[in-house]
Amino acid sequence: MPQGSGRMSFKATDVSQLANSKRSLIRIDNSTDSMSLARSFVVGRCKVNQNSTPEWKTRWNTIRQSKNNLQTLEAKTLLSQVGIGMHQPCGIEEYKKVQDHLPNSMKPAQREQFLAWYNEQKDKVFDFQHEMEKYCKSDVDI
Repeated sequence: MPQGSGRMSFKATDVSQLANSKRSLIRIDNSTDSMSLARSFVVGRCKVNQNSTPEWKTRWNTIRQSKNNLQTLEAKTLLSQVGIGMHQPCGIEEYKKVQDHLPNSMKPAQREQFLAWYNEQKDKVFDFQHEMEKYCKSDVDI
């Protein structure tokens, strides 16, 4: 049985360094547009639909790269579907438009599962700093 030798030290001092050093985090690059909201949803939707087929793996590796046209194309399509401009800054109202649109594109069983999870989570406060620290520590535990 393998035995761990203790915890590895993690040297990132900010979220940017963390995103660059961890392969399990996806960095959304929107330096040429204001589509970070749509890009995030497109990448997340692809990951949620994960399966073990070679087609999905190819799609995932293509869509998670911000510089790839597929991510841009799907983000533009999503924004168009919900009536948000490509260069329009996105706030809470725009987030709600996208959020309201996406469950309708789910399969019925997925939608039920999502809504059950959402109803459990909707009143909870998300502490990003705490969750990121917890994630990093669990990622190096053996």
